Amino acid sequence: MKSRRGHRARQFYLMVTLMITLLFAGAAAYCLVWAKQAGDSARESVLYLVECMADAPPPQILAFKAQLEGSGWMRSVRYISPDRAALLLAEDDLNLDLGPVEQELPPLPAMLSVYFRKEAFDTPGILDSLTTAIREHDLVAGIYAQPDLADMLQCNLERIGQILLAIAIAVLLLSGFLMNSLFKLSLYADRREIKTMQLVGASPFAVHRPYLTRHIGLAVVAGILVTALLLALHGWITGLAPWQMPLETVHMFLLLGCGLLGLSILLTFVVTYRVVNKYIFADIETLF
Repeated sequence: MKSRRGHRARQFYLMVTLMITLLFAGAAAYCLVWAKQAGDSARESVLYLVECMADAPPPQILAFKAQLEGSGWMRSVRYISPDRAALLLAEDDLNLDLGPVEQELPPLPAMLSVYFRKEAFDTPGILDSLTTAIREHDLVAGIYAQPDLADMLQCNLERIGQILLAIAIAVLLLSGFLMNSLFKLSLYADRREIKTMQLVGASPFAVHRPYLTRHIGLAVVAGILVTALLLALHGWITGLAPWQMPLETVHMFLLLGCGLLGLSILLTFVVTYRVVNKYIFADIETLF
């Protein structure tokens, strides 16, 4: 009875250690993906105000708007009437250096609010060529934007993700040493049985198989539990149930779950194989 309890306790400690390792690795991967998505969202939220010529007729401006939308690089293009354009240019957060504000703003021409897709920022040279083509258009008097804010935000998010990844790798290495010690302790009680199986003619595969099967089963359970825990944390943070999450998030968690399962199985296989191999080729005097 005591032997069974000790065996179950060792299996429990193995699973807890493996879950902690996977939780740190999964959290770091989740933060990296979140930083990437937040950076893309920040870039797509950068507003480009395109000021049209004062004498430009609205039909031509709308035709220019349709041309921009048809390029495939724009997330959205909206027509802004002169009255609405005056209000936008009066906002302090645009920081357009318009000079001292008079008692009455002069009449302004119509404008277009342009939001680029993230692919335009990621593809080298595309954003510069697009903004240059817009600025040199006959209907355009000027273009105003603050794209550096999005780049700064994404750079900071990527740094945070890299720091978390470094921490996760360090924890992964430390947990690997801890798992190696725990697996040695778990298999120490079976050392004589392992050596006896080898002495009676069992192949190395036959000796490894029961222990690999048992521990890989624990690894699969730990990977599934950690993935479910991360999914629950994501739902708690965003306030969305799993069936309400976007398809992109579902794909992300599928990839994350597969990665955690693969990492869990790989770690368990390597450590179990090394420990069992040690007892297979150990001297009999050291085991008995």
